[in-house]
Amino acid sequence: MKSIDEIRNMSLEELERISTSEDAALSRDIAARSLAIVRRRQGRRIAVWTSGIAASLVLITSIGMYSRREPALQDSFSDPYLAYAEVEKAFGKIGSAVSASAETIDKIFTTNK
Repeated sequence: MKSIDEIRNMSLEELERISTSEDAALSRDIAARSLAIVRRRQGRRIAVWTSGIAASLVLITSIGMYSRREPALQDSFSDPYLAYAEVEKAFGKIGSAVSASAETIDKIFTTNK
């Protein structure tokens, strides 16, 4: 860069020569910078759209998973005495099955001796 005094002392031909040579370089520089800015803005737009779509997919997936979850187990008996009777009945069936198996195993071992 030249100082103001140097520019004042230059002839018109020199000023014209400098202005045409620098304008070409500046216009190329401005075009390159403008193109870079446009590309950055387009990249940002793409990033914003992509993140928005990804967030929407996550939201839709989470809503779908929430609506398909298993319902919580509920008590099947409101009367505790009825529930106790059912437990005794189940334990009775288990006990009879175990004792029948034990008798069968006992017969197998006693006949093999």
